[in-house]
Amino acid sequence: MCFGIETAVVNPSLIEYFRGVESVLNQDGPAEIFKAGDCVEITDDPFKGLSAKVLKSVNERVIVLIEFMSQQHKVNFSDGQCRAVMH
Repeated sequence: MCFGIETAVVNPSLIEYFRGVESVLNQDGPAEIFKAGDCVEITDDPFKGLSAKVLKSVNERVIVLIEFMSQQHKVNFSDGQCRAVMH
């Protein structure tokens, strides 16, 4: 990484700190935010505001079943594009 023409310098102890934090967070594997059957609201265009049902959540991706134009469609979103809703 550079700032202008100068290469950024990072203290090696800071890098080791972040590696340690990452290791602790990933001990059980990445936690999935959504589970199959959860109801979510899409928070990003073009489907913003539509409700959907989670089919699967893997590696920060969420596959949902969304009703659009009187038909159901499987759509793949990032987990940041969905918000859990209570029904």
